[in-house]
Amino acid sequence: MTFMRFGTIFCTSSLLLLLAMPARADRTYLQPESIQLGDIALLVIEYDNSLPSLFALDTSLLEQDFELLQKDSRIDRLDQKGSSGHRMQWRLQITPRRSGRLKIPAIRYGERWTSPRYVEVKPRPIGEQRVFVELDSATPNPYVGQQAQLSARLYYNLPVDDRIAEKPYAKGLQVRRSAPEKNYSVERAGREFEVLEQAFALFASQAGPLELSPAIYRVTIVDNENKRRIIRRSDSLTLQVKPPPASYSGNFWLPAIDLQLSQHWSHDENQLQVGDSLDWSLNIIAQGLPAESLPTDLLLHR
Repeated sequence: MTFMRFGTIFCTSSLLLLLAMPARADRTYLQPESIQLGDIALLVIEYDNSLPSLFALDTSLLEQDFELLQKDSRIDRLDQKGSSGHRMQWRLQITPRRSGRLKIPAIRYGERWTSPRYVEVKPRPIGEQRVFVELDSATPNPYVGQQAQLSARLYYNLPVDDRIAEKPYAKGLQVRRSAPEKNYSVERAGREFEVLEQAFALFASQAGPLELSPAIYRVTIVDNENKRRIIRRSDSLTLQVKPPPASYSGNFWLPAIDLQLSQHWSHDENQLQVGDSLDWSLNIIAQGLPAESLPTDLLLHR
């Protein structure tokens, strides 16, 4: 009985020791190794271990000079020469915050650290904006709750692919797609650009200045037969949201483009008899307002 208890403790301790074993090998590499400001690079960190234990990754030091756009992880099983193990890997999409010789610092995972390295970030060539983003609003001074029209446009004059768009946002704001994407061509400074335009409808919930985040696109470009992953941002945009007019005194503020009320009876009201039951419906149709902004208790107010 004593022997069995000792054997259980020994096996448990061995398992904990294996879980805590350091990795046999770690590797860190950057793809591509030469980048420009505005490029997206892939930082890969991987190590082999006997057990599939993926430690937490501390990227706080990395994010001082680089913006972390995406972090993915995977575990692969390795079978070589009769032995088995596992390869743990992180794939970090990063973009530099400034140009110059930047340090990719040592990154901690578990009780280990990667080796630091340096990367030369070239400034974006002046006057060679071949991909850029603009953001503007046709309604820069909307009322609270009024639909404001917003347009985000991606301009490019070289092949682009794998587009990922991030719509602008702000606290206290609903942002919705309001129309299908449009493609057309324009001329800027003597150069022709293709344009991809997205339209959004905005609804602000409070009055005052409202600063929208930039519209963001991540795309793959083909430049001199080389493929590069880049990120482009528009300038931020501030809307001045107005409160309802001082002369307004109603119970419901509905700044719609068009507002219609209609009613419907379940029977012909001219053929009713005493004791008949019937339903009455009141419909509100508001063009340019989200459904949730319409009152559901209209009959309780006079």
